[in-house]
Amino acid sequence: MYLEDVIHLIRSACTEAGGQAAWARQIGEHKQSINEVIHYRRRPTPKMCKALNIRPIVTYENGWRRRKG
Repeated sequence: MYLEDVIHLIRSACTEAGGQAAWARQIGEHKQSINEVIHYRRRPTPKMCKALNIRPIVTYENGWRRRKG
């Protein structure tokens, strides 16, 4: 799963909750943190990952590419 996939999950969770502020309240996170993740300014927090039932694993590969879609 790529970062873009996680951001898609976050956006979907926000939509289901009724917005970023609503999802932030549900998971005990600051709404600004969610906004920063959605706009690629920071990585998803542990609270976000837990709410999405995912575990962050960092890997590195040759050549940097940003997946579109």
